Amino acid sequence: MGEHRDLLPALARAVERQVDRTLRQGLLQGYRTAEENALAVRGRIREAEQIRRRFGATLPVEAAYGEFTPTSPRTASCAPLSSDCCACPVCRVTYGAG
Repeated sequence: MGEHRDLLPALARAVERQVDRTLRQGLLQGYRTAEENALAVRGRIREAEQIRRRFGATLPVEAAYGEFTPTSPRTASCAPLSSDCCACPVCRVTYGAG
């Protein structure tokens, strides 16, 4: 039974070390597709949407662009994992988290 109690804190510690090592290299950055209506063109004009929503109107312009940001899907997936690990009662007792 003692082996099973030690498993969860060991896994949490391994995840913590891996996340720490990864974050030392910097957050992953990538392009996120954004679509908006704006007064200035940024990226490419979404012609079909422009005609469908604003037939004959020149402004605002329906546009789509790629935004370079550290909030990529991979980076965002780390947040729930880390909060789940910190919420674990065994890990809070063992590592003093929370």
